[in-house]
Amino acid sequence: TFLFIFVLAILIQFTFSGHITKRDSLSALDHIIAFLKKKILIAYIASFALFNVFVLMLAFQQFGKEQGVKYLQMIYSNVKLQSFNFSSVLSIITIFILPYFFQVVYRRLIAPKISAWKRKFRVSQTADNVSDIRVENDRFQSKQFDPRDYYKDGHMFMGLGTNDEPIYITDDEFKSKNIKVIGATQTGKGVWQQVAIDQCIWKG
Repeated sequence: TFLFIFVLAILIQFTFSGHITKRDSLSALDHIIAFLKKKILIAYIASFALFNVFVLMLAFQQFGKEQGVKYLQMIYSNVKLQSFNFSSVLSIITIFILPYFFQVVYRRLIAPKISAWKRKFRVSQTADNVSDIRVENDRFQSKQFDPRDYYKDGHMFMGLGTNDEPIYITDDEFKSKNIKVIGATQTGKGVWQQVAIDQCIWKG
């Protein structure tokens, strides 16, 4: 009984836990794995039912119908007697939540340590440091220009590069993707949004 519940808990944990993702973003392999997980869980529960049917048929064959029924009643009354007391119920609950406990321990304690160990062997830039807005402000100076001078059919003007060259993306790319505008105060987020809207109006 304990072994059956433990395996059942593991299958339920692996079948219904995990990261939430959009169905459209799943690959063919992800769909196959999800399908197999559910089928394995169903097959396990079905095998338990079939096992009981097998025991019933075996009891009928060995003892006859009447004695076979008494034999099964004896088995399940014994299982019920041993399972439905405080100690056994507490053990069953503990066994059922063990896989979830192991998952939490792995994700919170073991996985971060493995990730940190892998990070030691990655190639990293020697100049990695915490970003400082004062440093960034010295690197990127504002430019004075009229955005309308750079508007272009079929393209969205995004701004000027380091060497004052215009940066464009196609209209199709602009319409098909989200854009996140991030920056400190007074760095031009609102100005860029106005330029983008002005181009949309200009393009009709």
